[in-house]
Amino acid sequence: MIRAASAALALAAALGSLPGAANPPAPAPAAQPAPSLAWLHGEWEGEGIMLGRPAKVWLKVEPDLLGTATALRYRADIPASATQPGFQFEGRGTYRVAKDGKVTGQWSDSQGNFHPLAGQVRGTAFTVDWGEPRTEIGQSSYALGPDGTLTVTDSDLRQSGLVLFAKATYRRKP
Repeated sequence: MIRAASAALALAAALGSLPGAANPPAPAPAAQPAPSLAWLHGEWEGEGIMLGRPAKVWLKVEPDLLGTATALRYRADIPASATQPGFQFEGRGTYRVAKDGKVTGQWSDSQGNFHPLAGQVRGTAFTVDWGEPRTEIGQSSYALGPDGTLTVTDSDLRQSGLVLFAKATYRRKP
């Protein structure tokens, strides 16, 4: 009888049904992955509007600097219209993401611009402020939709606030 009672008490304690019995610790929450731009890596192509004109656009995004940064190459082809010649634009960015999701980097492009970058990654969205008062200031945003479409917007800072000058939708190349 004592053995049966001891076994019942041991079982009840193990199951945590005795008053005052310790419950097992709750499982630790799943670790969140460190913020990164890995979701953006790959080759992308799309179409959009740049400076009010249709544009064909490409992105190539890949790890850089031995995996400590991300390199982005951008190209836009803007065809000639009845009143304006066509032109191409190319830019390159190098981005480094800190553990808290803050981004720093550098941008250079075919128009002779060299801009410092500062931004934030949140999941599959990325916003970066670029430029400085002595040149120009703007903001670029990248957002990956649930269907795998990437939307990128670029804006200049004017006295009235941010003014959109380019917007494109991309699909990852197979």
